[in-house]
Amino acid sequence: MWRKILQNCHDDAAKFVHLLMNPGCHYLVQEDFVPFLQDVVNTHPGLAFLKEASEFHSRYITTVIQRIFYTVNRSWSGRITCAELRRSTFLQNVALLEEEADINQLTEYFSYEHFYVIYCKFWELDTDHDLLIDSQDLARHNDHALSTKMIERIFSGAVTRYVSQPPLLGFSGDCGPCSEPCVPLSRSLPHVILSCVEPECSCHVRS
Repeated sequence: MWRKILQNCHDDAAKFVHLLMNPGCHYLVQEDFVPFLQDVVNTHPGLAFLKEASEFHSRYITTVIQRIFYTVNRSWSGRITCAELRRSTFLQNVALLEEEADINQLTEYFSYEHFYVIYCKFWELDTDHDLLIDSQDLARHNDHALSTKMIERIFSGAVTRYVSQPPLLGFSGDCGPCSEPCVPLSRSLPHVILSCVEPECSCHVRS
């Protein structure tokens, strides 16, 4: 396996994509990052406290994935390519996971503190705490700073074109008793939150 990777993958970006991608693909989708990030949760010393809070594993992983796509996937295709990885700082941050014991120092993608800021903003909006947000909930964001037209665009999928018709935003793909489909948090909502909490990132201009 390694011989084949070394023969066909000539830099770190190509190797990373090859290791995580589905067979026959030449790009990464969001689900491809889950095993990698679960390993980070399980093994990084800065996340050892999460062993006693397993319900936060998927929420942290989901949010990190969205931070990755928010920054790296400049094409908004929902598919990260080798070229996009090469243009980003993501692999440098992956290398730092081995060197930096304090996960909160890795502020671009992996910081637990940054995740918690996003999660707390979500929790404030999710008043019934069903882990889902509808357009009325989102209207309360940042003291009603979002216009009705902007909220309609978010829920139409217009600002995240690899998501179709998300009437609800949440942390779970299972909407329980709700009859409407929902999508994981950060498919749309974190683009709003990230644009507020990370204004130095040029990505938010696209929203």
